[in-house]
Amino acid sequence: AFAVAGIIILVCSPWSIFEAGFQLSFSAVFFIVLFMERWWKPVFKSNQQMFFKPPPGASVLQKMPYLGSFAAVSVFATIGSAPIAAYHFNVIPLYGVLLNTFLVPVASLAVPWGLFWTFATSAWAMQVTQTVMRFIWDMTKLTADAPFSHYHVGDISASSLAVYYLFILLFIFMKPSRIRKKLAVSVAIVFITIASVNPISSALNQNLKIMFVDVGQGDCTVIIWPKGGAMVIDAGGRYRTFDPGRSVIAPLLWSEQRTKLTALVVTHSDRDHMGGAMGLADLVPPDMLYDHGKISTKSDVYLRSLETAKRDGKYKALKAGDRVEFKGGLVMDVLSPSPDAIGDNHNNNSLVIKLTYGKVKVLLTGDIESEVESALLDSGVDLSADIIKIAHHGSRSSSANDFLKRVGAKTAIISAGRNNSFGHPAYETLHRLENANLKIYRTDIDGEIVMTTDGNTVEWTTYRENVR
Repeated sequence: AFAVAGIIILVCSPWSIFEAGFQLSFSAVFFIVLFMERWWKPVFKSNQQMFFKPPPGASVLQKMPYLGSFAAVSVFATIGSAPIAAYHFNVIPLYGVLLNTFLVPVASLAVPWGLFWTFATSAWAMQVTQTVMRFIWDMTKLTADAPFSHYHVGDISASSLAVYYLFILLFIFMKPSRIRKKLAVSVAIVFITIASVNPISSALNQNLKIMFVDVGQGDCTVIIWPKGGAMVIDAGGRYRTFDPGRSVIAPLLWSEQRTKLTALVVTHSDRDHMGGAMGLADLVPPDMLYDHGKISTKSDVYLRSLETAKRDGKYKALKAGDRVEFKGGLVMDVLSPSPDAIGDNHNNNSLVIKLTYGKVKVLLTGDIESEVESALLDSGVDLSADIIKIAHHGSRSSSANDFLKRVGAKTAIISAGRNNSFGHPAYETLHRLENANLKIYRTDIDGEIVMTTDGNTVEWTTYRENVR
C-alpha cells in the first residue's frame, strides 16, 4: 500500500518528490513500518530475530501493547521525519513524540469517520468531525507554543541528510556484527564532519556582512559579524497573509547559522519598518530589543513583547549620543533622535544609526526628512560614512545635497518595493545621488544587496547578479 500510494502520486505529480509534505509523510510512514517490523514486533514475539536490544521497560510495554505501540509509532515517525523538517524549516520538533502518542489514536478514529460521512448529508456528523479536528489542532498549537517544544537550527546540507539515513539503514538491514559497528562509526564520523562544516565556517569567518533585504515596500537590514553576532534593524511590513519576519528574514538568518539575535532594532513606528519584527523575534529570539522609547503602535504583540523585554532586562531605549559596542568588533553609534526631539512625525522620529567595523562606516537613516537632516548638520555630529542607506525609500523630501556632501559616501542603498504606489525612489532624489557621484543599489531592481567587509575593503553582490 505504501509503495502503490507513492507510485500513484509520483506518476500524477512527479515534482511532488521535491515537496516537504511528500517527503515528511513518506519518510515518517517508511520508518514506522521498518522499525515496527524490525524492532517493535520482536518485543512481543520471542521467536522473531532481534535486530536491536529490547527497549527500556519492555516488560511494562508488553502489558500495555496499544499505548506502547502508539508511543513507538510516534518515536519512529520522529526519527524518520525530523531531519527533513530541519532541512526545510530549520526546526526539530521535540513535542511530536509525546503529542502523537495521544493524538494518533484520535486521528485514527476521526479519519474513517469523516470519510464515511463524506457521501452522506448529516449536520451532526459534520459537527462531530469538526469538533475532533479542532481538538487535534488546538492540542498541536498549545504544545508547539510550550517551552522547549522545538529547537531551531541553522541550515543543514542535503548530503548530511543522506548520511544520516545511511546510518539508520545500517542498523535496520545489517545484522549485529563487528563490520556493522565499524561501518556505523565511520558513517557517524562522516555525518558529524559534514554537519559541522557550515557552523564552523560561519564561526571562523572574520568578515562583517550587511544584507539589505528585499522586503518589498519596506525596510530591513541584517548584519552578521564574527563571534556569532547578528542584528536586524527593522523587519519590513506585515500583510494579512504574509509576514516577512517569519518567511524571509528568519530563514536568511538560519542560512547564516544564526539561531538567535544579538539585537533587534526598531527605528520607528511605521508599519513598513516594524511590521515583521515580532514574527522574526518568535523564530529568532533577540538578546536585546532597541527602539527610541516612544514607539506608537496598535500592535498588541509588540507591546506585550516590549513589556516582557523590559521585565527581563533585555530592552533599552536609544537616544542620540548612545554607543553600543558589540563583541566581535562592531560598534553602533546613535546620532538621532534626542528624547526631547521626538514628536508626532514618525518619520523624523527614526533612529539614525552609524555602524563602524574597522575603518568601514555605514550610515542608516531610517525615514528622516530634510528637517532632521538640517538639524544633524547644525549639530556638528560626525556624519561621515562610506555607505549610506538613503532615507525614506528615496523620497524627494530627504537626501538633500548638503547632507549627502557632509556624509561623503561612495555608495548609496535604496530600499523600495517594485512599482510601488508612492513613486519611490523619486526622480529628484536619484538625480541628487547621481550628481554626488554615488554608486546606487536598489532593492526594487537589484533584489537583496549584500555588502561584505574585512574592515578595510568592501565587496558587493546582489541577487540580480547571482541570478545572471
